[in-house]
Amino acid sequence: MNPPPPEFWTEVISPRLAQLARLTDAVAVAVIVCRRGTTPATTNYKGHSIETRYYSDEETEEFLSALRSIGLTVFPFYREDDFIRWVLDGRGDIGSRRLLAYSSGASVPGVGAKALLPAFCLLHGIDVIGPDPHVASLARHKFHALALLQSSGVPVPPTYLFVPGTGWLDGRRPRPGTNVIVKPSHEAASIGVDALSLLTSDQHLDAAVADRAQIFQQPMTVQEFVRGREIEVPVFVFGRCHTPLAVGLTMAGQEDLGARFLDYETVATDNYGFYRYAAYGPDVPLFSHAARAAAVLGIRDFGRIDFRIDETGLPWAIDVSTSPYICRHSSFAFAANACGGESDQLPLALLAACCERVGLLVS
Repeated sequence: MNPPPPEFWTEVISPRLAQLARLTDAVAVAVIVCRRGTTPATTNYKGHSIETRYYSDEETEEFLSALRSIGLTVFPFYREDDFIRWVLDGRGDIGSRRLLAYSSGASVPGVGAKALLPAFCLLHGIDVIGPDPHVASLARHKFHALALLQSSGVPVPPTYLFVPGTGWLDGRRPRPGTNVIVKPSHEAASIGVDALSLLTSDQHLDAAVADRAQIFQQPMTVQEFVRGREIEVPVFVFGRCHTPLAVGLTMAGQEDLGARFLDYETVATDNYGFYRYAAYGPDVPLFSHAARAAAVLGIRDFGRIDFRIDETGLPWAIDVSTSPYICRHSSFAFAANACGGESDQLPLALLAACCERVGLLVS
């Protein structure tokens, strides 16, 4: 396979990082991080803690240190309420500097949680790094996001919605005999995905899905399961969507996962690896699908589109992330290193994307 385009990091990222280093007196960054052992989960799921999508102490320090490395003023917060009070009390008034806010996630599970801080920032005139409130909420509803992608020409496996107390949306249910994977519609980081999530569409399916919906108190997105490889495509948005590398996931050293998938325990323990899946090129459908998905959903700054590659080599979009992990153990870090950059620069690249979008950097 050919390497990704070497000009991506040198021509797209590096010049923007150089410009960003000259903005240290013009901006400051509030970083609201859900941190394991520090940020309390307001409510939680039994056996599937939302803390699996929190940052570890090491990941938190990596992110903050990267921003501070060029002399930026950074205000860290580990509870959403602390940031909100800081703003409401007037302590967020930092004079002539422009305040930007980054949120790693939410300490509340379920519907709309990811949109709370972006909406608060919008109300108070604070620029948000990453998704706006609409996109944050839209993308966190798996069925809605995937339905939108499918209607826009992005290939998506047949996908269904099971609503607690109502049943299958519009009476549409998986074809008998097909294998399906069942996921909570409003969660990320494989929360709610385990060995009981892979089912067969038979006479027992409705009861099994209803039980999962009751446990997680939300609609369940049910998708025909695609055997094969799992691929993440990092998306860098600098004016347009850049997709420099497709990153494959390995489990137990295997690239073709077959019937395996990223479940809660695997994600919580980082028990998976990465490899370069495909060469870059406009004729590779995977990249055009990822860029289209990001554009259709309105992803800003950084995003990630996840695919399964079936046994014939066809890609199927299965999930999206509007605030993807960019720590050292992530597909973003793998892509940065493979493209000639450094994973430690990713928080700065993310900030640069936001600064360009709001007019602080000139492309």
